[in-house]
Amino acid sequence: VMEEDDDAFTPSLFVNTDYVERSFHYGGLKVDVLLSEAASTDFDLTGQVVWQAANILCHYIAHLRNEEDLSQSHCLELGAGVGVTGLLMSHFAKEVILTDAPPVVLELLQKNVDRRSSEADLGDRLISCKKLQWGENLSEYEALRPSGFDILFGSDIVFWKAALPALWETVDRLLSKSKTSRFILCYQERARNTERDLFALADQHHFQPIEILLESFCPPSVLENLPEIHLIVFQRK
Repeated sequence: VMEEDDDAFTPSLFVNTDYVERSFHYGGLKVDVLLSEAASTDFDLTGQVVWQAANILCHYIAHLRNEEDLSQSHCLELGAGVGVTGLLMSHFAKEVILTDAPPVVLELLQKNVDRRSSEADLGDRLISCKKLQWGENLSEYEALRPSGFDILFGSDIVFWKAALPALWETVDRLLSKSKTSRFILCYQERARNTERDLFALADQHHFQPIEILLESFCPPSVLENLPEIHLIVFQRK
């Protein structure tokens, strides 16, 4: 695990829009997405690929639907990237809004949401794609869902500690005040200082973390040679 300041990271600058279609399977469901096979480490372009934490979060969502009724849930994905987790959630929840910020990522995300919108099994469930810069234009989302969203979720969205205050402001303002509402976060552990700030800010916003053991929901084959990945459910105190 790194100790150095992750904010010193200097991104490479390139855009890859040579997308391919890939299928992912979770809990008997198939999710088809367009994605880039070339992983950029640019801050704006990490959303063009499916990272391991997103795969783990999808397994958790597939598990969650067997544990509780999600059919009336209004959900919002933060840093959706290609959208694989939000697309999976759209099979179970009443409404899913997939959000990201960089234009090239939003363009790809919109393509995948459009493809999902055309699938007959969507029924009367709602799925959409919107721009969301953390800490900004939050009133627009508060107007969309005045009572707040039941579930916020995201994977590998805590790379840079400088973005954490805006992330937690967004979570605090958009998540419902209900005791059952939650922010589900899955991430690969990379920098201890970032992780410390993540939990310190959660506490400042009066959220308590519950770590879910990956072994409790992931198939053993998925856990082989897996890096240090955590799945945390944050709920209001």
